[in-house]
Amino acid sequence: MLNTFLKNLIKNDMEFFNLFDVELIIATIRISNPIILAALGGLICFKCGVFNIALEGKMLIGSFFGLYFVELTGNTWLGLAGGMVSGVIVSLVFSLFTIKFKADDIITSIAINLFSIGLTGYTLKVVFGISGQYRPKNLKSIENIDLEI
Repeated sequence: MLNTFLKNLIKNDMEFFNLFDVELIIATIRISNPIILAALGGLICFKCGVFNIALEGKMLIGSFFGLYFVELTGNTWLGLAGGMVSGVIVSLVFSLFTIKFKADDIITSIAINLFSIGLTGYTLKVVFGISGQYRPKNLKSIENIDLEI
């Protein structure tokens, strides 16, 4: 029955399959890249015995302070470095609470996620005077790096 349905679908409605072109697949991979990297980080944490769901909060803090440093310095590379350093600081806070103070991983992760949502929303309003999304005027894209494999 499913086989007949698929044959009729292919025969009668080829426009459905024309939606999946190369540009869509490339855009999907490009846009989902940060989520995939965060999921891989969560997998590494899980393999080490730590159930870390604070990855979204770390990404949010890192992206906010990355944009803040771009706005402050005008240099995209310093913004990238500032975002990474702020993510490392939040990770150190997570490890301090879970390892040193023996706090529960899930409770600490939820606290970091809620804290990062509140902190970025509040400081976006206070520092930049807007709420929602922000793009600095002096933000330049990083040049492509060709990797010869």
